[in-house]
Amino acid sequence: MIHHVLRRQLRKLGLGPQDVPSPEQWSQLVERISQAYQEADQERYLLERSLEISSAEMKELYEQLRLSSETRIAAERDKLRQAKFELEHSLSLLQATFDATVDGILAVDRDGNMVSMNQNFIDMWGIPHEIAESRDDNAALQFVLSQLANPEAFLSKVRELYSSPEAESHDFLEFENGRYFERFSKPQRMGNEIVGRVWNFRDITHRRQTEAELVQAKEAAEAANRAKSTFLANMSHELRTPLSAIIGYSELLQEQAQMTGHTLFTPRLDKINIAANHLLAIINDILDLSKIEAGRMDLFRERFAVSELIEQALITTRPLVEKNNNRLFLYLDPKVADMYTDQAKLRQILLNLLSNAAKFTSNGHITLRVLTDSVETESEPQTWIQFVVQDTGIGMSSEQLEHIFQPFTQADVSTTRQYGGTGLGLAITSRFCQMMGGSINIESQIGHGSKFTVRLPQALGQDEVEIVESMGSKPVKRPLTATENRGLILVIEDEPNTRDILTHHLQREGFVVQTAVSGAEGIHLAQHLQPNIITLDAFLPDIDGWEVLDTLKATPHLANIPIIMVTVSDERARAFRHGAANFLRKPIDEKNLSKVLSSY
Repeated sequence: MIHHVLRRQLRKLGLGPQDVPSPEQWSQLVERISQAYQEADQERYLLERSLEISSAEMKELYEQLRLSSETRIAAERDKLRQAKFELEHSLSLLQATFDATVDGILAVDRDGNMVSMNQNFIDMWGIPHEIAESRDDNAALQFVLSQLANPEAFLSKVRELYSSPEAESHDFLEFENGRYFERFSKPQRMGNEIVGRVWNFRDITHRRQTEAELVQAKEAAEAANRAKSTFLANMSHELRTPLSAIIGYSELLQEQAQMTGHTLFTPRLDKINIAANHLLAIINDILDLSKIEAGRMDLFRERFAVSELIEQALITTRPLVEKNNNRLFLYLDPKVADMYTDQAKLRQILLNLLSNAAKFTSNGHITLRVLTDSVETESEPQTWIQFVVQDTGIGMSSEQLEHIFQPFTQADVSTTRQYGGTGLGLAITSRFCQMMGGSINIESQIGHGSKFTVRLPQALGQDEVEIVESMGSKPVKRPLTATENRGLILVIEDEPNTRDILTHHLQREGFVVQTAVSGAEGIHLAQHLQPNIITLDAFLPDIDGWEVLDTLKATPHLANIPIIMVTVSDERARAFRHGAANFLRKPIDEKNLSKVLSSY
């Protein structure tokens, strides 16, 4: 049998298996066979080499795949381990929170069956151990209902929420024994699906008791405040009425002493008058501060010339200034004309500041500067008036300035002993500035005097504070009932001394005076006499003076009679609200009385 290599080479030479090659063909055949074997060896070598390389690469690839798989498996195992740790930590934290919260928490499934509850829920409701362990829903519900003051309302809310799975709830539960729980409820969700509901119960019994106590304390405080206000009102009347008499009679005695030539008594009468006015000023300050703190201080807005107000303030304080050998200087900005604000309170602010400057300054000078300042606002320009009171007195330290506007406070104890005073003036001044829409500030140094700057709007707008406009009757010229007299005045006043002094002043003004000692008598006389003017005390023994005023203004044939309210407290705004034509404060100042009467 001929080898397949030999047969293939014979075919290439064109010979068959039976043919005998020639020498030349034998030579070619041998050469061809030798070359074929060489090529076969080369191919075998290349094949063996390729097999060797492929095997190594496969081993390397296998090793890489093995290592990669082990790494990924280890990484995934670590991730699973970390995820398990975090899940266990979260569950542990959730359970700790669930157990540690002060609220009682109950979780139920979508059918209302108990799933979980914390210990506080068990303790708050006092649920027996066997019910809590068995999760007996019906037994637990009956145990809860047995404690409530209104179990039907409890069940109604439960049914309402179970019929509306997405609803949330917040209400309160009252127990038969007086306890109170606050109840919250929200649906439990997994993704977009509602799988149950969580109930949260909070014991608010102590809070309710505290709230009730606070309400009682508030009511007690309000009652005490009302009692204080009533006491102050009564005491103001009881104190200021005799003081008004002392001041009035001392002034009458001064006049008589001068008329009769008994000038020896004049200095002593002056001392009585000064002491009484000083005591009255202290009482007025205390009552004013009380009204401010109680929110019962009204503002009366009126238009007035600033220059006239300044002149009055300087005339009043000049004796105090000169008493300590001081000099008083004034600079009034020509652009300052009128103001539209509470004139009485502005006057008191200036008097307080100028009096303080005079009291704490000796052999120095005091300056009052009145300046104007316009400020552009979004709506329209606003004009402000500044009142600057500067002295060369003892001054104050930075520590003293921190509490200078606090009530009953002065620089220090030695200052109080040396200079006197109650420490109320600046406190009231500060409150008045705030009420009038402005401010006050101070600059001071020890030994270099003090500088107070009051800044107020020129026109006090209604959007800043509640303002009372004058609603008094216009003066009506009535026929005189007594010839050669200015007219008939009805004085309604129960206090004999005040009635006597007022009668004296009115007769000196040329009026015929008729008096009434009660509200009922005053109304009766007004109806029969129809006087030209009525003066009316606010505190009367039978009918309150304000009720008398309302009655007189509601009577058609008396409504146009000018009524002047005369009170111990500054109730100007209230007087005008009730329809009074004017207002006077006790003790009656004869000059003020004459000025008011000149309008009629």
